[in-house]
Amino acid sequence: TQASLFSAVITTFVVQTAQALPTDQAVITNHLLVDIATLLRANGNATIPGYYLSVRFGPDTSTFKTTDIWINGLFFASLSLSLATALLSVLAKQWLQAYTIVISGPAKEIRPYSSPPFRGLEKWKMHEIIGALPLILHSSLALFFAGLFVFVRTLYEGIAYVVVIIGGLAFLCYLGSIILPAIDLQCPY
Repeated sequence: TQASLFSAVITTFVVQTAQALPTDQAVITNHLLVDIATLLRANGNATIPGYYLSVRFGPDTSTFKTTDIWINGLFFASLSLSLATALLSVLAKQWLQAYTIVISGPAKEIRPYSSPPFRGLEKWKMHEIIGALPLILHSSLALFFAGLFVFVRTLYEGIAYVVVIIGGLAFLCYLGSIILPAIDLQCPY
């Protein structure tokens, strides 16, 4: 499905950008070595500088940028929504297949709108659940575009504005496909 394909695309970005999140152990090691050397020199003088009494760097010290957090947060949220859409789509398809198995039989005997399974679909709001799936996927796409903008902006700001323009045009088309059918009932969108 589209949600699965979109999840695969997002995953490639997540794999690439998530590498910026781990703490850079080399930087921490260098700072700790400088601290140790300074303390050893200070020990020869029998004095320890006051600013070394509190730890400046340690294993919990993060060396990544705020933009890395934003990029990965947006991409991971987008991936989560996309995967949730794929899962709910598969479940909805299974539920509907179970419904079609229950109502199979001679055409004269089938009254699908009055059958207990059909009333169950109405009672449990199956139509609304299936109707919400595209909205969840659209939200995932919006988060992806936001993350893509922040990611590309860290690389080159000029290209980021091209991403914003393309994303903005896509969003305007999306809004148009929602608003136009409300204005004109013959609108094919």
